[in-house]
Amino acid sequence: MQFGPLSLDGNIYVFAVVGGFFILAFLFGEGRLKRIATALLAGFFVADQLGGFLAKQLGQSGQALDPAFVQLIVLLVVTIGLSLGKAASVGGRFGLRSFILAFLTAATLIGYTQSYLAEEVATKVLDEYNLIALAAENRLWLLTAMTVWLIIITIWKRKVKDDDDKKGKKGKKKK
Repeated sequence: MQFGPLSLDGNIYVFAVVGGFFILAFLFGEGRLKRIATALLAGFFVADQLGGFLAKQLGQSGQALDPAFVQLIVLLVVTIGLSLGKAASVGGRFGLRSFILAFLTAATLIGYTQSYLAEEVATKVLDEYNLIALAAENRLWLLTAMTVWLIIITIWKRKVKDDDDKKGKKGKKKK
């Protein structure tokens, strides 16, 4: 895969992104992963809205860059910038909720970064790498699933052990 001047094997890219998100979820917990997923959503929006404009402005100043590469850089800057800072985390807790969010976030990132490749490279990548082609073809479904899952896990709070301490056998409070 060719991201502007950067070159990377597609299979290594897929497994690095998916593995990276699983490691993030395991080490830093669901709170940090939710923050990264939300930052990624904002990054997609900003990259789509400002990437072409920035490439055009850079082209007028004499530094011609591929608009897709500029969008990728904008996506990375916005996502990293919004992911920094303090987040409620329960490091080491890697439950089903975190697993699903890590997978959906990684798959969505893979599907959308494929669209930031040059046209001839994107066609070659889709022909050669089945996992990237699968993510790229279903990227709107993946984006929808990630957004819905973020909403679900925000509303559906994780059960905390302290909630059970003051209740009897039938869930009623002890006096």
